[in-house]
Amino acid sequence: MSMSTSAEQQPGAVRRKWSRLSLANQFAVVGGLVLLAGALAVGLWVARQIERGVVLNSANATALYVDSFISPLTRELETNDELSIGPIRALDEALRESPLGRRLVSVRSGVKTGRLSTATTMSSLGAGLSPPHVSKRI
Repeated sequence: MSMSTSAEQQPGAVRRKWSRLSLANQFAVVGGLVLLAGALAVGLWVARQIERGVVLNSANATALYVDSFISPLTRELETNDELSIGPIRALDEALRESPLGRRLVSVRSGVKTGRLSTATTMSSLGAGLSPPHVSKRI
């Protein structure tokens, strides 16, 4: 029974303590809570922006690296719709036997017509080239 009376008295005790504080102290307590909430919100927003920036910069750097690795092997796509067997074998070997190839999920290259001319999986050759799905988080 003493627990219920102390629980009932707590709201009144908080009010009494609050009313005993000077107006300046009340302002300081409320202002501190508002500043804490604002700092938390801004901190979460900044963290999200940093994460997006890091992911985007990493993706851009990886794309440039892969482009510099694959671009020389696919130069003949500028004039032809398909690669000859030499560049196809070189791409296959480079992507299967290199650390880069083990880390890449898929490599696709298309021509102006939108038809897939080079891919890491031979079954997808000649298919339509559609942009990959981008993560909604990015």
